Amino acid sequence: TGEERDTGLSEARSLLADQPPDPALVQASCKLASALLNAGKLEGTELVASFALGSFARFEPVGALLLWRIRVEAARQLGNWEHALQLVEDWEGALDATLAELGRARPASEGREDLTATEHWYRALIGLAQAQILLELGLLDRARERATAAETEALAAGDPQALQAVWLLRCDLDLLRQDFAGVVSLTTRLSKEPRFAGLCAGLADAVGRAGLIFVGPT
Repeated sequence: TGEERDTGLSEARSLLADQPPDPALVQASCKLASALLNAGKLEGTELVASFALGSFARFEPVGALLLWRIRVEAARQLGNWEHALQLVEDWEGALDATLAELGRARPASEGREDLTATEHWYRALIGLAQAQILLELGLLDRARERATAAETEALAAGDPQALQAVWLLRCDLDLLRQDFAGVVSLTTRLSKEPRFAGLCAGLADAVGRAGLIFVGPT
């Protein structure tokens, strides 16, 4: 029952509170929660990820922020979009709190560049997650706004995978909004920049569909 589960989690947290800090617990929890997510065991994913956040986040606060991403994705796949959007807000709040705590713990110059890149990366993931949910709710204009903001953060982070994910979502959004020229324009712009050349191949399908729809049957 739910009461038995809550009691068990409470007892486990009490036991873990006496254990020495081990950042590896965060990584192990992320792997387990991701495996459950990929297997479609969404309720189990939420249970593991939420428990790990409550029990292990203090061991590795920056790495533990990925557990929020997993929780959001599980809620989205369950179709619980309101809860998923709330989790996105909680994720962003956790990021702000973690950055503030690290800022107090470190001198101003120590690791500042790494921390800034990490902040941009997480904000890109947060914006991407929110945009995906808004897309599925049919709020296309709001979704595009969030995707555009996520693109800015991903560019600042310099992460190719985050950039490709954002651009793929933007292509989907433009196709749904019937902005076919926008899809072609985006990929044309990217193809002219050597640093993004390797990412354009992943957008080829969207461009092909946009071009076909835009040109129309012959």
